[in-house]
Amino acid sequence: MIFWIVCRVSLPPPPGFQYFTFKAGNSLRNIPIDDICFFETSPKAHHVILHGKNQRIEFLGSLNDIAQRLNDRFMKIHRSYIVALDKIDEINLKHNTVRAGGEILSLSRREKSKLLERMNTEETFRKP
Repeated sequence: MIFWIVCRVSLPPPPGFQYFTFKAGNSLRNIPIDDICFFETSPKAHHVILHGKNQRIEFLGSLNDIAQRLNDRFMKIHRSYIVALDKIDEINLKHNTVRAGGEILSLSRREKSKLLERMNTEETFRKP
C-alpha cells in the first residue's frame, strides 16, 4: 500500500493535466483543475472554501494568493469569489449574480463587464 502511494506521488501528471495543490489541515491536497468549480471566502478569518466535484474543502489562504496561482480559466468575480469560467451556467444581469456548480454567486458591478467580455470573446469558455 505504501509503495503504491509513493509511486503515485512520484509519477508526473499526464501532459496538459493540471492540479491545484494546497495544504488542508495536516494534509497536502492535489485537486485536478478541471474538478474545481469556484473558490469562496470562508466565514472563518483567513480561510477559503474550494467547491469542486462533490466536495467542499476549507483551507487556510486568501483569494488574492489563489488568483495569482490559477490560470486564465478562472476569474475573480467578486471580493468573495473566484470562479472557473467554463463552470458558469448562467449570468443574471439584473441581479448581478452568477450560477456555477448549482450555487448562486454575487457578481460585482466592477467585474460584470469584464466577465461578459471574456465570456463573449473567448471561444474556449463557450458551452456546446
